[in-house]
Amino acid sequence: MHFRHEGLIYESEQALTDVLTPVLLEAAEAQQPMLVALPPEQTEHLRARLGGAADRVTFLDHDAWYTRPGLACVAWANAVDAALETGASMVCAVGEPPLARDVGREGRWTRYESLFNQLYTDRPVRFICPYDARTLSDEGLAVCRHTHPTLATSGGRTASAEYFAGHFRPTFAPLLDSGRADASTATATVPAEAVSLRVPIVWAAYELRLSIADAQDLALAVTQLAHWALAAGSGPVKGRASKQAFGLVCEVALSGTSATSLTSGEGRFALAVGGIVADRVEFGDDENGGLVRFVVSLPELGPRERILAAAQELFSREGMRRTSVNAIAARANVAKATFYSLFPSKDELIRESLRRGIEQWDTYARAEVEERAESPRDRILAWFDVLAEWAELDVSAVSSRLRIWSEVQDPLHPGREQQAESTEAVRDYLRDLASACAVDPEVLSQELQLLASGALLETIYLGSAKPIRVAGAAAAKLLASA
Repeated sequence: MHFRHEGLIYESEQALTDVLTPVLLEAAEAQQPMLVALPPEQTEHLRARLGGAADRVTFLDHDAWYTRPGLACVAWANAVDAALETGASMVCAVGEPPLARDVGREGRWTRYESLFNQLYTDRPVRFICPYDARTLSDEGLAVCRHTHPTLATSGGRTASAEYFAGHFRPTFAPLLDSGRADASTATATVPAEAVSLRVPIVWAAYELRLSIADAQDLALAVTQLAHWALAAGSGPVKGRASKQAFGLVCEVALSGTSATSLTSGEGRFALAVGGIVADRVEFGDDENGGLVRFVVSLPELGPRERILAAAQELFSREGMRRTSVNAIAARANVAKATFYSLFPSKDELIRESLRRGIEQWDTYARAEVEERAESPRDRILAWFDVLAEWAELDVSAVSSRLRIWSEVQDPLHPGREQQAESTEAVRDYLRDLASACAVDPEVLSQELQLLASGALLETIYLGSAKPIRVAGAAAAKLLASA
């Protein structure tokens, strides 16, 4: 038996288990590995229906498994490969995409499901993907019908009349010429260094206001490609991120490795992860090696979002005091009347811009920390690393967010309240991590906060991120003695 990809739309736990129970019992009888990632309530009902056979099933943590489409894609690839390496002739996998939880991202999960039809054609695996009709919108249920060749019910299996093979996949195409304005780069020479390629991608995505999930999946695609190439004996791998007028371009240069060969080799899973986010995936080869490019287009912004984006750009380049309402309105392509209908004053825009910017930076930084470290101690040190990496890119940029931070130090600045709230949020975050590392987490978190704040001010003064690196080393000593 070869690859099968089945959708299952259910309206009750009874209907769900009526379909899954005989499938899993048959797999158990055939000694096939069984992997199941369902929400907790559905998992308990399925366990009860399976009885003793449930002990043969590997039940996965649904929330952790389906954090993001790209991460889920890699997790399934690794799990299926591990199961097949045991000598199994077939793998039975059940996984329910979290569309009810991830509202508004149906397009990403549609690409994820659609790409499965291409990725596993050479794998003996049967995927059944349940969709809960009680919690999903019509758009969410359409994802199931559009991306699964077969729909399963307790009455049998039928071909999906709405299935569009390949319709929702990104464009995979030969390499086109592309400018590299405002590009930042990183290089890895051994697999352990592949994580360094995340830095330019994540922070370029941050500047362009991509969702954190999309930024993390792009970074995952690049690091997976790099790790695979370096483990296979490739020369140095270089990652580049370039902000363009239309969006973001991420490139992976592979020394001594063909990029076109990735489409049929193990690297295709990394290409798929990037393809979940990118509208176009380009690849090509020359005498030096291969190049893979992920092209991500930004969505159209409404007037309010254009004003906030223009303000962030101009504030970081010119400063808040020197930037006029006229300049912001012109950059955002809105009339002054529109500006004032959305923001009563420039001070109000400053406060909202700072609140948005601080919230976005905090979300990106924490997500990046969690990608790199697991223990609270390691996450504290990773937080200082992430802060330093961002600052190193920022101090060398024409538009510097640190310029905004330096202005807010004025006690009379209209954004002073937002700055104070940011400081308290960082202290709370560090306190939560410190609670598992120290007898007195309150004191430790205050010490860590002072290190970070002082290092940031020194970085602004010197135009160098070295003070933050020094602060990170000092934080390691504090943790060692805590």
